[in-house]
Amino acid sequence: MTLVLAVVNPHGVWQTSDIRLFDANQGKPIQDPSTKQFTFQAPDGAGTIAYTGLGRLNPDEHVSEVIFKLLRGMSGGVESTLAAIQAFASDRIAPIAYKHGVGHTFVACGFKDQAPWLASISNDAAALYYDRVLRVGNPKAKTITDHFEGGFLEVGGGASVVAGMHESVSDVDHEILRRIMTKRPERPDEFLRLLAEITRRASKRTPKFISQESYGVRINQAGRVLPSLAFTWGKPVDQTALPRSLLWGLDPSSSVQKMSEEVEAAAGDKAKIESAFHAGIRTFMEISIGQRVVHNTTGRHGTVVNSFADADRDLNLLSVLWDGDSVAQAVNRADITILFPGEKA
Repeated sequence: MTLVLAVVNPHGVWQTSDIRLFDANQGKPIQDPSTKQFTFQAPDGAGTIAYTGLGRLNPDEHVSEVIFKLLRGMSGGVESTLAAIQAFASDRIAPIAYKHGVGHTFVACGFKDQAPWLASISNDAAALYYDRVLRVGNPKAKTITDHFEGGFLEVGGGASVVAGMHESVSDVDHEILRRIMTKRPERPDEFLRLLAEITRRASKRTPKFISQESYGVRINQAGRVLPSLAFTWGKPVDQTALPRSLLWGLDPSSSVQKMSEEVEAAAGDKAKIESAFHAGIRTFMEISIGQRVVHNTTGRHGTVVNSFADADRDLNLLSVLWDGDSVAQAVNRADITILFPGEKA
């Protein structure tokens, strides 16, 4: 079900999310953690996005992983990134959520042109304020639609957001959120710890739906995404649950992880270490197979069938099957633009 908390004001952005998955069919939580948060750095700003509702589209597809792959390779701005997520959600998440009556909401926040922004993308348009704290995305909402709508929300001097299991957050903790929404913390990460502590207390009220552990992201006034923090309260940090990051459409977090794993496995073998660095670079530049693209000069549309047409030499070449053709062609990455779902040109 999840609990997402955020504080957005001119001094910074702080967002946390828990990692609980709940099996509605069996009526019990799933032990495997699920990352429900990711970040992106775009030409005009940066954002952190977390969600409540459906954690997986099927047993092998976590929502965050699928969306992360969707955005990989895209180098658009804040608004085009949010539009891509909304289009994907309407296409892939909405039919499942509508069938099962599940509210699903993305809470996105960050800085754009040095100003804080806050947005919501949801299949439940209902939102209400509880003592000036915005509550959105109730998974048990009765007003579920068959599509997702999105838009920017007012920040003003500051805003606090509770998304997901609203009733699990006590009145005392709502007061904390109200009190800090316009403030500058004494220490940069202080608000992340406050949000993590609220999550921990909420989990004790509804342990089936909210994990004690949570992960947090901070974005400073300059629009820089800072390394995520894990709040596991003495338990080991699960590296697979850390929020992943995109940098202008590139995937440095997965690249470093893959490189580290393969370097460790190389056990000092020079050739294997060189291969590990090469694999890390490929991961960094990868564009997911199946992405729709348009040629910047000819205007032709096509589908990526191989992220690397010549992986041993020129990593800038990928294979695209143009609409109407039967054979894929090698294309330079600089010559194409990735389309988000539903985009026609």
